Amino acid sequence: MKKFHAYIIMLIILLFSTSAISAGGKKEVTPEASAPVAESTTQIQKDSQDVVLAPFWSINLYGEDVSEEIFAPYDLTMVNVWGTYCRPCITEMPGLGTLSREYKEKGVQIMGIVVDVYHSDQKIFMEKLGTAMEIIAYTKADYPHILQSKELIDLYLKNVQVIPTTFFVDKNGKVLGEEYLGSQSEEDWRKIIDKMISEYVK
Repeated sequence: MKKFHAYIIMLIILLFSTSAISAGGKKEVTPEASAPVAESTTQIQKDSQDVVLAPFWSINLYGEDVSEEIFAPYDLTMVNVWGTYCRPCITEMPGLGTLSREYKEKGVQIMGIVVDVYHSDQKIFMEKLGTAMEIIAYTKADYPHILQSKELIDLYLKNVQVIPTTFFVDKNGKVLGEEYLGSQSEEDWRKIIDKMISEYVK
């Protein structure tokens, strides 16, 4: 029943997401037409300016409601945008899982946004959802993962050109510092997280 509930919710998300993207003159987002995979591991975008990832509504992979309140318990949240078809995304997920467990007690959360788990056909949707869950279990990337929604697209994801894309937000959802394109090693992410803590966590 919960799976069917998640499916119905995602149909609503898909309808709103598609209309929002079409209104902006972009192609409908599908697994084939989604943001391309970033091969580079060193690309960094310039600082985001006054972007807040709130308010928003989405669901996690279990069909449970998620909003900007997910950020509130943590001083810093690392948001990793990924897709099930993206090999660099999957390659870095074991390291992200390790870092999530390591930094949780330090007030830092890692959260994934998976961009390709939706479809108007229930069977295909459930297959995509199952694939995402299998990847998360295999990589032990057991931090929160949510699905894209109209609000997330309008607030930030419409500007994501490649995956993985990673950025940081504070407990109010305000985007901090730089946007990172491409996958990173566990040690490189550790250095970046430590730098973010030193600059933004009081």
